[in-house]
Amino acid sequence: MFHATTLRATLALAAASLLSGGCDLVDALAPAGGTLITVFANHQATTENGTVPDRGGAGELRVFENDLGWTVHLAEGLVTTTGVTLERCDGRTAPVDFYFGTVAEDLRSADIDRRTLGGAEVGKGSFCGMVVHYGPFSAATDQPPSQMDPSKLDGATVYLTGFAQRGEERVRFEIAAPKPVDVFVDLSSHPIDISGNEAFPVEVTVTKVYDRFFDGVDFADSEQEDLVANATAMLELETIANVAR
Repeated sequence: MFHATTLRATLALAAASLLSGGCDLVDALAPAGGTLITVFANHQATTENGTVPDRGGAGELRVFENDLGWTVHLAEGLVTTTGVTLERCDGRTAPVDFYFGTVAEDLRSADIDRRTLGGAEVGKGSFCGMVVHYGPFSAATDQPPSQMDPSKLDGATVYLTGFAQRGEERVRFEIAAPKPVDVFVDLSSHPIDISGNEAFPVEVTVTKVYDRFFDGVDFADSEQEDLVANATAMLELETIANVAR
């Protein structure tokens, strides 16, 4: 497996080759006997009629309705990803080397836009799943999203602020869920099959469906502990993966 420094150098070389149209792209991205699986992160709203609705551009307020009729106005949102482990169908694992450390994802950055998490060089085989490791943000070591106060994010795996409205009722919320969460994403119905000498990286995107984070929440009588537990549970339920094939 590549070390982090080697992987970063590989990516830089690949980018240069793409821009220049060079012939070394194959050698840079797929060394003999290995294939690079690159993992990305993004977020989106729930798919409707086969398409992803536009809930707003970068930095814009996200507005959506939960299943109990509350209209949620998401002012700030953060999900912190600390690692990813790929799982072969035979039970062996391949940890993804994060290029830039823990990734604190701003849920008000543009939907669908991807952030690179890292990569793993793997040999021939099939992958039937992956474990996404979410964990607390550290104000001392992690890079916060732009315009977000790192002191408020410190210790939060999921951080959500805003208000919810239903008729004349209006409730403000601030949720900081500290619990680390390991989410298994099942890919067994369509495994990632690797020959070991693919010419280009295989791309996997881990997606959070953020407008489901408040399902089941009645803001009129929910305690803070309920909101925290619900956000953690919904993160587990609403993490999905897409593989570019």
